[in-house]
Amino acid sequence: MEKEKIMRIQERINAVTGICLTEDKDLTVAITELAEKRNLSPEEYYNLLQHNNDAVVELATVFTVQETSFYRNKDHFSTLREHLLPSLFASQPSSLRILSAGCATGEEPYTIAMILHEFLGEKVYNYKIDIIALDISPEAISQAKTARYTEYKMKNIPTEYIKKYFEVEEVNTRKYYVLHPRIKNMVYFQTYNLLSQDDFLRKIGPFDIILCENVLIYFDHASIQRVINTFYDILKTPGFLFVGYSETLNTIEHQFCLRWHNHTYYYEKSSLENTAHSSSTCTEKTSTPSPILLSNTEYSYEDIYYHLCKAFLSQKNDVFLQWKDAFFYFFHRDPKFVADERIYLLLGEFHMDQNDIGNAQQMTEMAIEKNPHCIDALNFQAYVFSRIKEYQKARYTLQLARQISPDHPITLLLTYKIAEILQDNNLKQELQPILASLNTSNNKYKELFPYQPSRKIQFYAEINKILMEKKNGSKNNIL
Repeated sequence: MEKEKIMRIQERINAVTGICLTEDKDLTVAITELAEKRNLSPEEYYNLLQHNNDAVVELATVFTVQETSFYRNKDHFSTLREHLLPSLFASQPSSLRILSAGCATGEEPYTIAMILHEFLGEKVYNYKIDIIALDISPEAISQAKTARYTEYKMKNIPTEYIKKYFEVEEVNTRKYYVLHPRIKNMVYFQTYNLLSQDDFLRKIGPFDIILCENVLIYFDHASIQRVINTFYDILKTPGFLFVGYSETLNTIEHQFCLRWHNHTYYYEKSSLENTAHSSSTCTEKTSTPSPILLSNTEYSYEDIYYHLCKAFLSQKNDVFLQWKDAFFYFFHRDPKFVADERIYLLLGEFHMDQNDIGNAQQMTEMAIEKNPHCIDALNFQAYVFSRIKEYQKARYTLQLARQISPDHPITLLLTYKIAEILQDNNLKQELQPILASLNTSNNKYKELFPYQPSRKIQFYAEINKILMEKKNGSKNNIL
């Protein structure tokens, strides 16, 4: 398809959904596949896109990541449970209304429903609680309504929640988890485009809390402004807004006040009196830039990454922290400044060295948000889970990592050690010959996680330990 028509399709996608696409090659592939699916020629499909909004939405959602899970952004849910719900219910409301905008396959609103059920107990039935979940994808909404999930989707959810709120089904040796009706019925799902020109959101408002996570990253500036203005209008006062870890409102004009709690931030719609009273908690990170920025405010992403690596490897923590502040200064000015997941992984490893597991885990999640197929991020997340003894979650994460890269040595090593801890002898026997065949002195992964050279050597030394254990019949858990 000629370039002029591709540009028109990009403009059409942007006008209908707010999603800004720039990759002509990927778009051409998607157009070809969807045209074949509809038994149309590319020209016929092009003509369809000019007048059929549903077809435009179907094409646009090819480029949005529907990867999600229960309790995905843990700090946000922790802030909701420990900070916002006590505050909201202290005023003894008769109702609570929450909007999950961009809910994908339903894990986020169902997580909110479980949190409310835990927080209120049997009193949950004394309130009028509305959890409304919207997504642009009809397929995602259809799946959400089934409330039936694979074992991998359960990787972040507390074990006691699984026992309390799910029934397990086994189909052809695969496990599926079906949400109990008392939680399922707390959520109302509907297909909806946040950029629709109607008054639907204003009609169903107002809301106490809005979650719109990992949606704004796909929008252009004008679309973000429009959506955030609508959110502000349909929130009560006080009202609260959560966006994704890699998203910020710093690039647009808005009246929200930024709040910080439990290693994460959110936005509040406050009265003028409340804003003045709590200005000490309204802390835009850009207000106190790193001293490094005083001499140069035009650093590129690669500049900051280089200096962070240099400070990290030379163990100059004070310098590293200055460059970290510089990075977040640029990040909060414009999230698109972040070119890839590398800095998140480096920050995660730094926090791990400081024994700051919470921040290390948050950095791995931000890396996965940036690139869901990043083998390093998945390995690191599994390593973090192993450090906090969440071995089942580590195993699920490593299963995904092995699907992406079956022969990655660090994935194999971590999988072996988790299998050892979980006493999965079949998996250990499967992995031992693979580990034995690795040429660790010359492999394509030598530049990847972990960044610290001494720790990289340790990882490969552990492979040799495993092989010696096989010979000697000894056991030695390192995690």
